[in-house]
Amino acid sequence: MNNGRTVYLSAITGVAAVVIVLLVGVPTVFAQYPGSVIWECYADGRVVSCPSSGPGGTLYFGGGTKLYSFNPDGTQRWIVDTGKTIHTTTAVTPSGDIVFGSGNRVCCYRPDGTLKWYFNADARVFSSPAIGPDGRVFFGADDGWFYAVNTNGLLDWAFRTGDRISSSPAISADGVIYFGSWDHNFYALNLDGTLKWIFSTGGYILSSPAIGIDGTIYFGSGDYRLYALNRDGTKKWSFLTGNYVYSSPVVDENGTVFFGSYDGKFYALSADGKRKWFFKSGGPVQSCPAVTEDGTVYFGSDDNVYYALDNRGKIRWVFPTKNVARSAIMLGMDGTAFFGGETNRLFAVRGHSSVANSAWPMFRGDSRHSGIVNLIIVEQPERRVKPVGERAEFSINAKSSVALDYQWFFRGSPIEGETNATLVIDSIEADDAGTYQVLVMNDMTSRASIPVTLSVIEEPVLTEQPEEDSVLPVGSSVTFEVDAESLAPLEFQWLKDGEKLEGATNAALKLSDLTVKDNGTYQALVRNVVAEVSGNKVELTVVSPPSITSQPGDKTIPVNSNVVFKVEVESITPVELQWKFEGKNIEDATSTNLLLEKVKPSDAGEYSVTAKNMADSVESKPFNLTVLELPKITKQPEDATLVLGESTVFEVAAESIAPLSYQWQFNGEDIDGATSEKLELSNVKTNDAGGYRAVVKNKLGAVPSKEAKLTVNVPPVITEQPGWYTRPAGTNVTFDIKAEGTEPLRYQWKFFGTNIASATNPELQITNISTNDAGVYSVVVTNMAGAAKSKSGVLRVKTEEGFWRGVKAWFYGVD
Repeated sequence: MNNGRTVYLSAITGVAAVVIVLLVGVPTVFAQYPGSVIWECYADGRVVSCPSSGPGGTLYFGGGTKLYSFNPDGTQRWIVDTGKTIHTTTAVTPSGDIVFGSGNRVCCYRPDGTLKWYFNADARVFSSPAIGPDGRVFFGADDGWFYAVNTNGLLDWAFRTGDRISSSPAISADGVIYFGSWDHNFYALNLDGTLKWIFSTGGYILSSPAIGIDGTIYFGSGDYRLYALNRDGTKKWSFLTGNYVYSSPVVDENGTVFFGSYDGKFYALSADGKRKWFFKSGGPVQSCPAVTEDGTVYFGSDDNVYYALDNRGKIRWVFPTKNVARSAIMLGMDGTAFFGGETNRLFAVRGHSSVANSAWPMFRGDSRHSGIVNLIIVEQPERRVKPVGERAEFSINAKSSVALDYQWFFRGSPIEGETNATLVIDSIEADDAGTYQVLVMNDMTSRASIPVTLSVIEEPVLTEQPEEDSVLPVGSSVTFEVDAESLAPLEFQWLKDGEKLEGATNAALKLSDLTVKDNGTYQALVRNVVAEVSGNKVELTVVSPPSITSQPGDKTIPVNSNVVFKVEVESITPVELQWKFEGKNIEDATSTNLLLEKVKPSDAGEYSVTAKNMADSVESKPFNLTVLELPKITKQPEDATLVLGESTVFEVAAESIAPLSYQWQFNGEDIDGATSEKLELSNVKTNDAGGYRAVVKNKLGAVPSKEAKLTVNVPPVITEQPGWYTRPAGTNVTFDIKAEGTEPLRYQWKFFGTNIASATNPELQITNISTNDAGVYSVVVTNMAGAAKSKSGVLRVKTEEGFWRGVKAWFYGVD
C-alpha cells in the first residue's frame, strides 16, 4: 500500500493488475494505454471544472465546496473547504498561488493551501479568473460587473455590462482583455479598465474566448455561431451551427479551430472559417476541447462520453461516464488528459502526445489556466544546408509575458551549454548532420520547436540527362535537359563542341527555330559549392524542310468574281502541295496556284497550303478570302407623327463586310451633312413634313432604305375672337370665330364656362333671345395636336333684368 494505491503483479501475464480503492481524495490507479485511466480520485461534490497545473506539475481543482491539491502521480497533497461551491476552473499565478471563484467570492490560496485573500462580488462567480502580466486577477460575475483585483485582493477597477458574465476572460499578448456577456455583447477592455471596443451578436455569450497566434479572437454565441474577430473588433468571419455555441474554442498550430455546439456536433474549421470536418455525438457539446501535437482532439458531450478524435474527425477512443461530460480537458506536460465528472470524480487518462504547440490549445490557453497568451513561438528554426567547414545558425523567436529559458537538443539529446535563442555551429563537420530542436520554457509552461535538420553538402549526383542523338528539321525546336540531386544550390552551364554557350545556364537548354548552324555536340556541366560534374554528350543534326518564300496573302473580291491564290516554295527535294479550306483538304488542289471561279459567300473563310518534302512539311500562314456583297439593311426607319416644335430621330442599321457610308434624303433630295446612321430633327415645322430615307453604300453599290413618313400636326390657333353684342329681347344673335390648325378642328361653345349642348360649330346662333341668354360665351377649339380657348364674348339683353345680367357678366370675368 502506497498513498492509497495497491498494485499486484499478475502471475499469469506479468502485467500489473489493479485493485481499486474507493476513498475520498485517494486516487485509484488503472492500466496505462491511450484512453485508459492512469488514476482517478473522488471529491465531496461535483467536479464541474478541469484541474490546473502549478510548479512541478502540482494539480489543483474544485469539487463541491473543497479545493484539492494533488501530485502528478495522483497522490494527495492537501484539501481545504472554502465553504461555498466552486464553479470555476482554478488559475495558477506565476508565484504559484491558486485563484478561483467560490460562490460569490474569488479566493486566492497559497501553494501550501493557506488562504491569502478573498474578494466578495455582489453575485455568484462562474467566470474563471485570468491572471494579468502584473499579477492582477480579472473575472466577471452574475451581477453584470467585470472586476480587476490587485495582488492583495483589493478592487482596482470594475466595468459594468448589461447582464450576467459567465464567459471567462482571455488576455492577449499586447494586454487587451476579452470576454462575453449575457447582454449579447463581446467586450475588449484595456488593462486600465477602459473600453476598447464592443462587438454585438444575436445571443447570450457564455463561451470563453480563445486567442490565435496572429491575435484573432474566437468565441461562440447563443445565436448559433462561432465568431472570429480581428484585433480591432471587426468581424473576420463567422460559422453557423445548428444550435447554441456555449463550448469554448481551441486552436492548433496550423490555425484549425475546434469547438462544440448544442446541436450535438463537434466542429473543426480552417483558419479562414471553412468547415474541415464535423463529428456527430449523442448529445449537446458544451465541453471545451484540448488538442495535442499529433492532432488528437479531446472533448466531452452531454451523451455522458468523452471522445478522442484523430485529425480527420475519426474516433480514436471513447471514455464513458455516468453523467453529462461537460468539464474542459487539461493536458499535462506528458500528454495526460485530465477532466472532471458530474459524478464527483477527477480522471487522469493516458493521452497520445503532448499538448499542441499553439497559442491556445486548451481551456484558458495553458495548463495553468491563466487566460493569457503566455508563450507562443512566433518564428520556428529553419532547416540548414551547408558544406563542411562553414558556419550554421538555428534561431527561434518566442514571445512570453515573463522571462524565457531555452535548451537545444541534437538527435533528441540536450546539447550542453546551448541555452540561448540561437544555436551556432562555427565549423560544420560531417557528424553535425542530423535533427535539431529547442525547448522554450518559462515558469508557467514550455513549448518545443519543430525539429529541423542540418544537411551536409556533397557533390551533385546526375539523375537525368539527354541519352540519344537528335535529327530534326530546320525551324523546329529541341530541348536538352539535365537534373541533379544536391543539398546546395546548383549551377548549370551548357557546352557546344566543347565551348560555353552564352546565357545557357539553366537545367534545360531550349533551341528554337533550328538551322544548320545548330549542328554540333552538346553537353551540360553541373556544379555546387563542393564539385563540378559533366553530363553525357549528344549530337544534333538539322535537316532542311521545304521553305515557303512567298505567302498567298489575304484577298477581298466581289461576289461572282474569280480569284487566284499563289504560293512559292523552295526545296532541294521534290515538294507535294495541298491546299486547304477551313482546315480541310480541297480535292485536286495540289499545284502552286489555287483558282476559285464565281465565288459565293460560302467560299469566304480561312485557307492555307501545306508543302511537304522528305525531311518534313511546312504550312503557310493562314490567309483569308473575303467575299463582298451589297449592304443589307437590318433596321428600317419608321414613320413618325409629331406636333409642331417637337423632335424625332430616324434610324437605320445595316450589315456589310466592307466599310459603309450613309446619306439621308428628304423627298428624294440629299440632306446636307446627314451622313450617319441617325437623322435627328429638332423643333419641326410644317415644311419638314414629308418622306425620309437613307441610302447605304459600300464599295459594291448603294441600297436605299424604306421611306419613312413624317407628319407634322399644328395645334389650333384662333384668328378671330367672338364679339360683344347688345340686343333687344326677342331678336336673334350670332357668335362666330375663325381658327386655323390641322384638320379636323372640333368646336365646343360654353355659356358661363359650361358646355352648351350640340354647340359644336364655328358659329353659335341664338334665336328669340331673352334675359336668360344674357351673359358670357366662349369656345374651345381642339384637334389632334392640342386645344385653344377663345376670349369671352358677351351678350346684353335690353331689359332691366338683362342689364343686371350684363353687369353679372362683367363680374364673372370677361376677358
